[in-house]
Amino acid sequence: EKPSGLKVFQPTAQSQPQTPPIKIGPIGQGQLAPLPGPSTPLVIPATRSRLGNVQLAPATGQFLLRKPEAGGLVPATRADLFYSGALQGITNDLNKSLKLPRNVPITLRHCGQVNAFYSPASQEITLCDEWFEKMDQIFKSAKTPEARRESAVGATAFVFAHEVGHALIHQLQIKYNGQQETVADQYAVYLLSGSIAGEKQIFAAAEAFGRLARENEPLTWDNHPLDEQRRYNIYCWVYGMNPPYYGKLVTDGSLPAPRAKFCPGEARDMIAGLDSDLRPHMR
Repeated sequence: EKPSGLKVFQPTAQSQPQTPPIKIGPIGQGQLAPLPGPSTPLVIPATRSRLGNVQLAPATGQFLLRKPEAGGLVPATRADLFYSGALQGITNDLNKSLKLPRNVPITLRHCGQVNAFYSPASQEITLCDEWFEKMDQIFKSAKTPEARRESAVGATAFVFAHEVGHALIHQLQIKYNGQQETVADQYAVYLLSGSIAGEKQIFAAAEAFGRLARENEPLTWDNHPLDEQRRYNIYCWVYGMNPPYYGKLVTDGSLPAPRAKFCPGEARDMIAGLDSDLRPHMR
């Protein structure tokens, strides 16, 4: 079956609460931020409440997004991704919120494979041209060129935030339980969930994983969750952050009801844990 255009979640009037269902609380108490909502830069939930007497880390490192070299042969897709501003927006928000022990470069380049990765050895994030090209290909059935580009950029922005999760775990020596790839997906949802643009990027990624699952044989031995599992996890954590607002995810079948009943607890534990992990490193 040919994939349809990008599925963009549109809450119904009945699903939108008259007042925010969850109030922002002190850092580390796991209280959830309403999603979506305008925020610049409110990418990190912990920045949305008062720091109090938190002892901040003395480090001054930042994420550094490298501009494609002038005069070089730069693929059009790489230029599209860089000049979309999506990666720079996430990077700026991270640097306004967090201190790192050292600079972490972010490079867009040809890799010879569909991939994106953080290297602990070089302490660098790499976004491969091939990944964005793959996203552009899987969204080719979008209704307009603009929608296709927005979806491809959004899904790639989510993967970038996923790699940021890996970088934070390594740079800040964060302890975690479970599979790091799943934790990195949690970081991506957590980091992007504070803005309308971030919400679109999250849902573009969920749709992308669904389409990848239909294209590829499942790699049951891989250290990543299956693409279909990643899609359901994303829906679950977003729904769990604000069930009244995202109830349509359940009613339209995107998120099965047997899983949905666990999602508020999953989201609450996720945000409480990541708030606690990042709290000592806030600017």
